[in-house]
Amino acid sequence: MIHNTNTTIICPCNDGESRLIIEIAKKLSFDVRISAQGWGAVLSREPDETFADLKRHVIVVEMPDVLKEKELQEKGHNLFVLDHHQYPHLKRLYPVSALEQFACLISYTLNRWQMGVALNDRGYIPALRKQGYSEDEMLEIRQYDLEAQGYKPEYFETLRRDYLKGCNRGQDLYVVETNCEKTSYVSDLHFFENEKRILCMDLVVFTVDAENTMQKINFYGSPARARALQKRFGGYSGGDEKVSLFWGTEITTPMTREAFLRFLSPGL
Repeated sequence: MIHNTNTTIICPCNDGESRLIIEIAKKLSFDVRISAQGWGAVLSREPDETFADLKRHVIVVEMPDVLKEKELQEKGHNLFVLDHHQYPHLKRLYPVSALEQFACLISYTLNRWQMGVALNDRGYIPALRKQGYSEDEMLEIRQYDLEAQGYKPEYFETLRRDYLKGCNRGQDLYVVETNCEKTSYVSDLHFFENEKRILCMDLVVFTVDAENTMQKINFYGSPARARALQKRFGGYSGGDEKVSLFWGTEITTPMTREAFLRFLSPGL
């Protein structure tokens, strides 16, 4: 049985969901090992002290690493892997968020606000809207998430400016380019802008460096397009399979913006 006396939790603090898992775990006096890794965290990149004196049960939150997981199991630990995303070579899609899985595992009941954090993570703003969360509640939950992602105050203005500079690609794709290291806030802006449109548009965000070289690509919108991107380019993805998905990847091989956009919209 999972209890705070026999369980270690290994978890990054890189978004609202992981931040709340850590807060709940600490409040309940669990042994918590907080990873300093950002998005894309994996167990094998953790320092040795993360794995020192682990308890019998080990809960790992969204740090996919099959070999390291096997190593922990071989050392006698009962491992619980909480995840709901798809990675380049590992499919860990699950209907509910890691936060909901965690709450179920430790027999904890999420309150309305905490459940909103879970909904935001697995289905983003559409999931919150569907469950009747108010505009103020949604904005508060999104702010909590963005703070956990490491947003600095100046990022918001930069991203608002870059979003307004974006352009349409055909009738159903909006393209934004930015040199800001964080980009998820762009999808917030896009979601509320989309609600004003007759025809909703998918979103592509190119992250570039000082030399205007692409570093990352992120997509938000059509599940069919997101799945095609995952199949073609790998990367990571998540969201609601029936409504909208996000997808992203870091650029490891040369690729032009035009080639990528042609893949998304072959007829243009």
